[in-house]
Amino acid sequence: MQLQDESIMTKVKKLDEVKLSDPEYYKKTRLNAVGFYLKKGDEV
Repeated sequence: MQLQDESIMTKVKKLDEVKLSDPEYYKKTRLNAVGFYLKKGDEV
């Protein structure tokens, strides 16, 4: 994960602590780590 200038990471959760319907989607796609990029049915 790459942070933008002057941004900070506030929380990190383990994969077994979240509900992702397709974890491979997040490994292969380069997305900003923001809630509105979650796929339907995923919970963080």
